[in-house]
Amino acid sequence: MNRSLFEFARTTFVTVLVLSTLGCERQSPSAQTVTVGMLAPLTGAGSRFGESQRNGVQLAMDEMNMQGGVGGKALKLVSEDTKTEPPTAVTAFTRLSERTDVLCIIGSAASLDVPAYLPLVDKARIPHVLPVAVLPKITEMGSRWTFRTALNDRIAATQMAEFAVRKLGASKIGLLIEDSAFGETGLHFAKHAENLGVAPLAIERFKRGDLDIKPQLTKMRSLGVTHVQFWGYYAEYAIVAKQMREVGFSAQLMGNQAPVNDKTIELGGAALEGAINICLFVPTDATPGKAKFIEQYRKRFGTMPDTWAAQAYDSMFLIADAVKRGGKDRSSLRDALAGTDGFSGITGQITFTSEGDAQFRGVSVVRVTNGQFVPFTE
Repeated sequence: MNRSLFEFARTTFVTVLVLSTLGCERQSPSAQTVTVGMLAPLTGAGSRFGESQRNGVQLAMDEMNMQGGVGGKALKLVSEDTKTEPPTAVTAFTRLSERTDVLCIIGSAASLDVPAYLPLVDKARIPHVLPVAVLPKITEMGSRWTFRTALNDRIAATQMAEFAVRKLGASKIGLLIEDSAFGETGLHFAKHAENLGVAPLAIERFKRGDLDIKPQLTKMRSLGVTHVQFWGYYAEYAIVAKQMREVGFSAQLMGNQAPVNDKTIELGGAALEGAINICLFVPTDATPGKAKFIEQYRKRFGTMPDTWAAQAYDSMFLIADAVKRGGKDRSSLRDALAGTDGFSGITGQITFTSEGDAQFRGVSVVRVTNGQFVPFTE
């Protein structure tokens, strides 16, 4: 080999070695940080959920970092926008899971994103925590690496039916559900109401993004429906509230967990007054521990936290607790998360079932009063 060729080969080898080393430094776990990946629908139909999830997680991280982090390590968040599109969520998950510095992933707040990438979670062997996604199917898919701190919507549907029939005395119910796997969870409400002796007079569907839901509402009004149970996202919930007034339909509007946020109030305005919803966390709760979180959140983000922000906040502290209990790598963190028993957060105590769902820890019912979700009272 002549000298010039030798020098070229040596230079090329050194360049590749340096680039490889830089790549390893960029992707390898750091002795000074705990990196958590997050999938969030920061754009698209679920952007309000994604924003709340991101804010809750970041607030928790900042609090812990100000107190020295976790075991002396600073917490770092790396986010990917799923755009509320399942195919995009798959790509985003793959990017995060392939990073060797990411210890675990906080999953998408959009329920329909999750089943699209969930089969990849166990293959990647990375802990996966869901603070917001409520679709029952998620934990029915059997992922051993997935842990949901959010309230399974099957439970929410059952509890809402109990409340409507036993507390409100509803006997003429109409069900208005999004035409998707997410909306179909509302059928659990219908089934339980029927078990309580109240079969819905009508089950009507709408598509996400529909701007005219008057035909379904007019039909329910003609059938004498006195209570409308909605199951879908916040934008359509606001539309339903407005259009009920427009068609002269004075039934009681009731909703699932998804609309419990200030974006709903912004979109629906006065038409939402008196609407009733179910959730885990009441934004106007004055309990000392919750009040501190609410005040910190308002100071940081300039708005009231919703149930999704509170659940994300709890989830980040729960992950940190699992790290302290021995979760030093992905495998040991999975085991520590599975062993979570009685973790105390602002949304209640969390213990995971063998399926990865948080055990039922009670729900709250809220009513919109003077433009705020407040605890339901007679």
